[in-house]
Amino acid sequence: MTSQYSESRFIVISTILSLLLGFFFAGALPASGATMSVSATAPTVDGADIAQLTGGSDPGGNLGHLWSNRPVHGQTFRPTAASTLYAVTLSTRGAGNTGQNYNIRVGTVSGSTFTQVAAETATSVAIAAWDYVTITFATPIALTANTLYAFDMGCTGSGFISDANAGDVLADSQAYSSGANGVGSGTMTLHSLDRVFHVDM
Repeated sequence: MTSQYSESRFIVISTILSLLLGFFFAGALPASGATMSVSATAPTVDGADIAQLTGGSDPGGNLGHLWSNRPVHGQTFRPTAASTLYAVTLSTRGAGNTGQNYNIRVGTVSGSTFTQVAAETATSVAIAAWDYVTITFATPIALTANTLYAFDMGCTGSGFISDANAGDVLADSQAYSSGANGVGSGTMTLHSLDRVFHVDM
């Protein structure tokens, strides 16, 4: 009887300790996913960064309006050396709403085929017109030299209108759209323009 009582008490105490430790570590660990931030000034371009910061053009609904009923919108880029991707930035032409998520993909590009290598989700913050919207990855992404990559964003609600340059002005870099309803696919539709963007490496 004493042995059964002791064993039962041990099980109860162990269960309580496990639950308490679970609550403690759940609160202590950082939430997974990317982080969104905004700035009224363009990001600094240094190191291995790739950027195109000249805009002035609205690429149009299916090309650059980040809404839940539109394709995802992105930009290709090619690092010249092995690099680590920390964050990506797009410039806005209009204010954006809070209360939705942005899904960000990074992948390799072959022709018009997108092969995903990483994906994260960021919760929106307040966005003003002409802000620079930066998504910082929770897990930085290793990139290989002289490989064509792409990043894109899709939104679960009413996002923002991205700014663009009406010409394809940056070598090895081109705007594209993909998928539908805020969800990208493995097929890209390339466009003869460049978004206003920054890739932080």
